[in-house]
Amino acid sequence: TNRGRRGWGQQPVPPAKKRKTLEVVAPQACLALLPDNVLIHIMASLDVVSLVRLSRTSRRLHQLFSDESLWRDVDLGFMAEYGGDVRKLKTFVRRWLGPATETVRMTSNALSGHGKGKAGRPLPLVTASLLDEVVERCPHLTAVELRDCDLTQFPSSCKVFQCATVARLALCHCVTELRWMNGVTWSSLTHLSLSHTVKTSDADLAIIVDKWSSSLRSLVLTGCYRLTDVGMQTVCSRLPMLTKLDVAGCKGLTKASLQHITKLRRLKRLSLAGLSDMLSGMEPQAIADMFSYLSFIDLSGCAVGPARFCPQVVIRT
Repeated sequence: TNRGRRGWGQQPVPPAKKRKTLEVVAPQACLALLPDNVLIHIMASLDVVSLVRLSRTSRRLHQLFSDESLWRDVDLGFMAEYGGDVRKLKTFVRRWLGPATETVRMTSNALSGHGKGKAGRPLPLVTASLLDEVVERCPHLTAVELRDCDLTQFPSSCKVFQCATVARLALCHCVTELRWMNGVTWSSLTHLSLSHTVKTSDADLAIIVDKWSSSLRSLVLTGCYRLTDVGMQTVCSRLPMLTKLDVAGCKGLTKASLQHITKLRRLKRLSLAGLSDMLSGMEPQAIADMFSYLSFIDLSGCAVGPARFCPQVVIRT
């Protein structure tokens, strides 16, 4: 006979009873339970395409979609679902942009080789007529950012050039000759960014300082490799109110430009990133003493060691 595991005369061991556990089921997250101010805060972090899609999910979200706080800063570079159809983009501008809109960012496909956005669709093409539509709909427009745009065909009569409320302008990776600035009427321009707008020359800087010598506070010239020490001397001698200057990647600048920059005594932020030739042979402490009045300096990509900067100066290397 086979005894098994119980042995002689033992009763079979009953299976162990499962312990009853209390399962706590968390309530499902639901947007409908959130107050309006929280929903608006969440929606403000979305890009335009996601915001449009979310507004189609319920009547309440569609009503919140028209809240003015969501349309103060609008990035139309995400409007890939409209493809290259400028007419549809104009329809969107007429419907949703208005007096509450203060900042508009736009990306064109004019300079990108593939001309594709998300999901392989072409990005909207920025045209003069589209910018005119934006200016007409946004009377309180204060900031304009254009990316990858070809502005050589834009007429000087374009309304964005005549919009007196614009105080911040950014032309990033754009193709343009800045001589059209002779006809603009931006009387209160305080921030100008020409990042990688590579046609920018010393003559263009002369036009800039002539028009905004008393108002300009921030100038970004990243990647403008055509600039020389002559242009930097013009900037530093005629824009005394500058508090931010970015000349990262301006390979045409030499050590003479450093002496010009030291004349900007109101300067707080300076970027010299990638200018190893300009700073070659200089002792780190010499650079520290030269710009001890700054609050931030960017020397990333430069062949200099760590410097003993003043405690109030932040250095990036």
